[in-house]
Formats: sequence, C-alpha cells, structure tokens
Amino acid sequence: MLNFPMIQIKTARPGDVDIVLTFINELENATFNRMIFSELYLENLSSENNVYLIAWDGKVAAGFLSCHIQGLLHHNAPVAEIQEMFVARKYRSQGIGERLLESLRKILKSRKVNQLEVTSNRKRSLAHRFYLANYFTWTSKKFVYKL
Repeated sequence: MLNFPMIQIKTARPGDVDIVLTFINELENATFNRMIFSELYLENLSSENNVYLIAWDGKVAAGFLSCHIQGLLHHNAPVAEIQEMFVARKYRSQGIGERLLESLRKILKSRKVNQLEVTSNRKRSLAHRFYLANYFTWTSKKFVYKL
C-alpha cells in the first residue's frame, strides 16, 4: 500500500549528484570517491542512452534508478539494463520501486526498446523477489572476471 501518494518521479539532474552518491554508497555498502563518482555521474547523465530517475517525496529524495540502453546485435534492437536501483529504508515496501519501474517502462517504450534486463547480486534475495513480482523472469547467470 502506497503511504506516500505525493511521490513524483523526475529525471535526475547534475545537481543531484550528492543524493545519488549517498544512495549508491548505501546500496553497495561502500564509500565511493566523490570526485570520481561525480565525473562518472555527469558523463552518464549526459548520454541519451542512459535514463536516471529519482523518486521525490516533496523535497526529499526517496529512491533512484539508473538504466543504460545499448543496441545489442543478438537482439537486433536496443536493450535496456537497470544498473542501479535503490529505495531509501523509510520508503521501502511502499510502492516507490514500482513507480520508478513504471516510469522507466514508459520511457523505454517511447524509445522502442526491445527488452529491459537487470542483474542482481545473488545475496539480494529481497531484490530478486521484487523483480519477480514485477514480471521479470530469471533467464541467465552472470559471470564476472575481475581485472
């Protein structure tokens, strides 16, 4: 049940870097270098192939979603992948994640994107339940080689 009916989903702006950094630090349980993060954030934000959304409860940021779009040969179409999604603790289980996904889906449909994908760390079982409840299907395993 949505207890925060005034939530608005807006496109992230350059001035939102500290909000997003705070969310990503909590998501990854890390402390990223602000200067490097800011450079990456602004570079990604300037690309038309990226969608960055923030859920706002008035003037308070409640959540964040980033999505990158790329043309994949094996799909013969553009495919989008959620890179990060975070909802602040106070706002969890209140429909904020669903609102972020709904907004993203509308944007992707308007851009004729073929598919939306997400990779989630195997330890994030609550995230897995969230994606399954939001009509994602588990189709593959991700393998990583650390450089």
